Parts: sequence; C-alpha cells; structure tokens
Amino acid sequence: MLILAFRPAEARDTIAALPAGTPREHRERLELELDADAFELRPLEFGALDEATRADGALSSAERAARLAYHAALAAVARGGDGLAELAVARAAINPLPPDLLRRVWLGRLRFAVLAVVLEVWILVAILVALSTASGTVLY
Repeated sequence: MLILAFRPAEARDTIAALPAGTPREHRERLELELDADAFELRPLEFGALDEATRADGALSSAERAARLAYHAALAAVARGGDGLAELAVARAAINPLPPDLLRRVWLGRLRFAVLAVVLEVWILVAILVALSTASGTVLY
C-alpha cells in the first residue's frame, strides 16, 4: 500500500522490517523489494528472487514455473522485448489447469457473457422506447 501511495522510502523501511525466517517469507520479501524497485524505475535484479523461488518448498511445481517465467518475462520487457516467449515456456508446466481454477475461470466468463446480454437487451429496449415516444405517438 505504501508503494501505491507514492511513499517508497516508508515502503522500503516496512519491507526491511518484515520477517524472512522461512523460505516463503524470504521470497515474499524479495518480491516486495522488486515491486518497490519497479515503482521507482530502478534496474530489476532477479537472481536472488529466482533462487528464493526455487528454494520455497511451499510452492507447487506449476506455481514455481509460472513465477520463474514471470520474472524472465519482466526481465525481457526491461530489455525492450515483449516477454511472451518467456511466458509461453511456462505454459506447458502449468497445463492442464486444476479443476477448481478451471471452473472459476469459466464461471467468470459465463457471468461476463450473461451481463453483456442483459445490458444489450436493456439498451435495445431503451432505444425502442425512445423511438416509439419520439414521434409523439405511443406504439404500444
């Protein structure tokens, strides 16, 4: 929150005060430091973060591959590339998606489609009402 509030000095002090006793805490702390570096437009260094990601035993192999690919994509973007090739490498490790995540993705898409249809019908009805009452004669 401090990073997004344009208070990077306080954010760095807070990040430095976070515990780093477990591999997960160490990785999360390095991720926050990377966020602060990106916000301040500093050069991004991924070496320590990649090592912490590999050392974090709490991550699944798919999540580990996705995070490492994300770091590689960020590095490619920082060099002027697009990062898509780096993300595509992780796609094979992530596929197939877990059933719970797949269900949430499809439910989100379904909600969006239903909302779009409802809004289109509402707009169509509003246009028809406007056209029918614009001439002074109500057609229904």
